[in-house]
Amino acid sequence: MKFLLSTGKRLYIRLSLALFVLLLLQSIVLAFFWQQGNKAYSQEVTQRLNESIAMYITEQQQLIVDGAVNQQELERLANRAMVINPSVEVYLLSVQGQVISNLVKPELLLHQVVDLTPVEAFLSADRELPILGQDPKLASTLKPISVSPIMENSTVVGYLYVVLGGAVEQSIVDSIKNSSILTLSMAAIFASLILTLVFSVLIFYLMTRRLQTLSLAVKEFHLTNFEDFASIISEENTHNAAPQDEIDQLSYCVLAMAQRMKEQLEHIESIDAQRREFIANVSHDLKTPLATIQGYVETILIKEENQPLEQEERRKYLTTALKQSNTLAGLIDQLFELAKLESGSMVPTLEGFSLKELIHDSLQDATWSAKERNIHFQVEADDLDYRVNADIALIQRVVQNLLDNAIKYSPEDSLIRIQMVEEESVIQLHIADQGKGILAEDIPYIFERYYRCQQQRHSSKLGSGLGLAIVKKICDLHKSTISVSSQLNKGSEFKFELAKAS
Repeated sequence: MKFLLSTGKRLYIRLSLALFVLLLLQSIVLAFFWQQGNKAYSQEVTQRLNESIAMYITEQQQLIVDGAVNQQELERLANRAMVINPSVEVYLLSVQGQVISNLVKPELLLHQVVDLTPVEAFLSADRELPILGQDPKLASTLKPISVSPIMENSTVVGYLYVVLGGAVEQSIVDSIKNSSILTLSMAAIFASLILTLVFSVLIFYLMTRRLQTLSLAVKEFHLTNFEDFASIISEENTHNAAPQDEIDQLSYCVLAMAQRMKEQLEHIESIDAQRREFIANVSHDLKTPLATIQGYVETILIKEENQPLEQEERRKYLTTALKQSNTLAGLIDQLFELAKLESGSMVPTLEGFSLKELIHDSLQDATWSAKERNIHFQVEADDLDYRVNADIALIQRVVQNLLDNAIKYSPEDSLIRIQMVEEESVIQLHIADQGKGILAEDIPYIFERYYRCQQQRHSSKLGSGLGLAIVKKICDLHKSTISVSSQLNKGSEFKFELAKAS
């Protein structure tokens, strides 16, 4: 029972059963209409062959004379007609449709009055065969008829009503319903339906076999935690240049979906690992200045209780605490700034401005930190104004971060070179330092906010690791590409471009 239930759930079985039921219903409908059509055809043929038989009988002899039925002539003519066609039955009707004479035993008549509507239809000029009328010997079965009016002195005094294929023919038809021919016909129909079911199961199984394979592959793909996606599509179809049919197209789509899901899962896992590492490092970065501030403040309070600090020493402690608080505030600002940029809610306000003036303003802000280590700036630009169309505040942030980054990694007594190059529709800005450079394997990750965590093994001077991530996001907002080229122990050069102002 469990096997039958599981088998019944298979797609090819359900398709085969649906086809079988459809063919069965179609066979029943076709058999019904074939029977009705064949019956109507037979009745029309019978009526067309014998439609004049009543007229021939009435032309032979006057059957009603002065209201009396000429029974002898009626029997003679009716017997002659029945010799020619044994299935006919002859009745003489009054103008009201009452049976006034016949060759049938009275006890066999079920109707003494016949409906004259078919009679009038048969005698009309625009009749359409077959026309069926009542058989006085049958309860409700209608039969094809032949009718002729009986005239006396140009007046209709009755009707000769001939039933074609009467009770005798009906009894023969009923007797052959259970004949071997009908049984064989039904058996043949049933056998054809069974064969159709068997072959449809086989055909649908072959047609859906690849779907079953695909279904099992997707199930295995799910059970392997979305790892083994190669089994979703057969190796034979993998090498096809293009999908051959809908199942191949489905296989390719599922394969592409599986690959995409695997890539997304790997990306999510990577992002999650980076998030945890980032949180750990940011927590450390936040705690370091916070612990320094807390330590100096506690030292001042302890000293105040025991032995007040000298003014110079107090100032040194407070200066250090202020510096660490500024570092903490800067890190928090960078975190909020990066979060805002990554949220997609920031829209740059584009305006035309001089990039050269922005560079000079930024250099003035960076000069103090550069002088401490005797680092110099060299601006290489023509006398042009270098006007660009961008968000001035965001671009200033980019330049500031790149300059801070160059100063941070430049050795003492070195040079930072800033170069502006005008092209057809853009202006390029180059900022190069003479620092230690960047390892080749780290360059693809330089603009990720987790880059600091990966580079920490190379330098102890690294900051929060968020500056270049902010630079990349701002360039993306301006549809600008930023790139870096670097040589170890020779320095690094950052380059990006902005659209020229019209």
